[in-house]
Amino acid sequence: GTDLQPGENSLVVTVTAADGETTQVYTVTLNVALGNNTELAVFTVNGSDVADGDVVDLAPYTTEVEVVAEASDPDATVVIEGGTDLQPGENSLTVVVTAADGETTAEYNVTLNVALGNNTDLAVFTVNGSDVADGDSVDLEPGTSEVESHIVFSSSLTISSSNNNSQTVLTRLQVSTTSDLNSGIRIRSLSNNLNLSSVWS
Repeated sequence: GTDLQPGENSLVVTVTAADGETTQVYTVTLNVALGNNTELAVFTVNGSDVADGDVVDLAPYTTEVEVVAEASDPDATVVIEGGTDLQPGENSLTVVVTAADGETTAEYNVTLNVALGNNTDLAVFTVNGSDVADGDSVDLEPGTSEVESHIVFSSSLTISSSNNNSQTVLTRLQVSTTSDLNSGIRIRSLSNNLNLSSVWS
């Protein structure tokens, strides 16, 4: 009758008669109901305590955080969703606790806010296949009606076309294409980088 655990526990009573030989065993099952406690004893992000509904501000280019979530009831289960593959802006972190009874659940939500970065470096910048840099002049053959520029960004960006009021938000940098010519912008993804092909006509 001591050290009972959730679920079934056996209580065994053995009676020995006065003759010292005859015995009778009595067994009773003690059924301790499974708990419905869904509280968290520990909930931290990068070592700092958080609670349901909190917003955690993170440095630019943060892609993951360390999340620790431990239930108050050791028989409860904890599932963590989020905290990795973070993108600029708001990201959701969800912790779901299922009580020992297997039915009662609780959800804890935290917003991970990754600050927008200020990195404007280009990994690759070419015009018609040749490397160029800011301020360069590119000589073109007479009658040239279009050029192809190839830009590879190592981080997130927002692309703005000089002849189009709309913006395509890809990541967290801001790059503007400007030209005296009308420009049409095609955006495609190559490998693990973001790429911009711009054709001017």
